[in-house]
Amino acid sequence: VFSLVSAAGAALGYKQKKKDDAELVDGEETRELRGLLSTSREAVRAGHKRVTAAWRLPLSLFEENDTRRALERGVPLWAVACICKARRLTDDAAEFGDLGDVYDAQLFLAGRDGRGLLRLPVLQLVEHLDFLALQLSGHVPCVEIARAAFDSLPVASAVVAAVPSPSGALPQPAATAPAPPSAQEVECCVRFLPSAGADGQATHKQQLPVSVLRDRGRLGELWRLQGDALGRVIKRLEAERDGFATA
Repeated sequence: VFSLVSAAGAALGYKQKKKDDAELVDGEETRELRGLLSTSREAVRAGHKRVTAAWRLPLSLFEENDTRRALERGVPLWAVACICKARRLTDDAAEFGDLGDVYDAQLFLAGRDGRGLLRLPVLQLVEHLDFLALQLSGHVPCVEIARAAFDSLPVASAVVAAVPSPSGALPQPAATAPAPPSAQEVECCVRFLPSAGADGQATHKQQLPVSVLRDRGRLGELWRLQGDALGRVIKRLEAERDGFATA
């Protein structure tokens, strides 16, 4: 009975070790992973700064009411949608940046204290950050053009009315207020705002855990520390079993 229990414990320990090795990082890999995360976080910070500089104001201040007012003022639909998307990207940058701070602190603790840490969530965050950095960088020219559209209304927003002057002068252009935006136009823009839950990034954020520190399983740690001895035990038990079966 003792031999069977020992063999079962050794087998479970081996399985736990294999699972821990596949899921957890420690030692030198922890330091490498922390450096990879730092590089990706810095790229997002740089992109965030460039987009904010192109808009010349904190994009976090741009809300749904600003969207409606801009459309009512005659700002082109594409320009308003562009700034709504920029607002969402910078919100994603802030949220992923906060999660990056949390992961970085846990990577530091794992390296200092020799603890295990889940590999996959950190790699997933790095992937999201890299993609977000590309989005931010590619959106900068769009924000610059949209800023110009906000600063000067397009010619199409003015209608020339032939109003004769008492002095007989040529008719002067009379600017008319643009038509109120339709519900579809407003929806087309605000769907990009963070409050609207636009496309995929929010789902990615929800899938990533906050805590990634994980200690190795006790049986797996025992196998790792005394793997040779446990291996000999299993081989001996298997040899005894085979010999008994032959007899």
